[in-house]
Amino acid sequence: MLNLASSPYEYRVTLNSHKSIGSQKYHNIDTLPIFQNASLVLRIEDLEKLRAGDQARADEAISSRDVQIRELRKRIDSALRDYEDLMGVKTALDLEILTYRKMLEGEETRFAKLKNCPAFKCKIELNDGFK
Repeated sequence: MLNLASSPYEYRVTLNSHKSIGSQKYHNIDTLPIFQNASLVLRIEDLEKLRAGDQARADEAISSRDVQIRELRKRIDSALRDYEDLMGVKTALDLEILTYRKMLEGEETRFAKLKNCPAFKCKIELNDGFK
């Protein structure tokens, strides 16, 4: 019997070996006595059933892995779309932060220039007196 944990390639190799054993038995069948012939025919039938079962399990394993691969690809595509969306949001936020930073620096510069202005100092002194 085959181990289901084996790769699909190993299944194929085993199935091909079963086929070759069966064909060798059929070629040698005419040269054997009748009692050996009947037992070999039964053995060939058993091997063919075994091969058919192995083939079915291999096909099932391959289709199961194909389904898993399709599901993983869908998940990867979804994660990639989410990542691209997040990167777009991050870029927009970075630009907005940069804009506000420049605006703040401009206001700080303007405020520093006003602090040095004599007219501004007078206004501050007048406003302090009315509190």
